This record gives sequence, C-alpha cells and structure tokens, in this order.
Amino acid sequence: MARIEAFTGGAVTRQEMCPSDWKTIWPELAEKKPNHTIAIGATALNAIEKVAQSAPDSVPPLPPVSQP
Repeated sequence: MARIEAFTGGAVTRQEMCPSDWKTIWPELAEKKPNHTIAIGATALNAIEKVAQSAPDSVPPLPPVSQP
C-alpha cells in the first residue's frame, strides 16, 4: 500500500491520482481488484489536503475547494 493510500485509509488511491497512466506506473495494481469504495468529490480533496499539510514547508498549499 502506498503512503497516500495508507494515510487516507484508502480514500485516495494511486489510480485516482494518476488516472491516465497508473497502469504503466504500477502494473501490479492492474492485476488486483479494488477492495475499497472509491472516494469522490470533497472527501478525496480533503484527504489530499491532509497530506499536503503534513508535507514539508517547501510544498505550496492546495487552493481552497468550493463546496457545491
């Protein structure tokens, strides 16, 4: 399990972070069936924000997310 998946409890996956090329980057994931519910919208963005907040200060913060 990748750090993003572990940190977010599976709410954010590598497939979601790189939707166009995850099979090339992580071919081993293409062989596995997902075993979690895919997070959508604000849930995923909130999890990404948590990761960004725990990152070094050299990483710029994410812009605020507007709620529908």
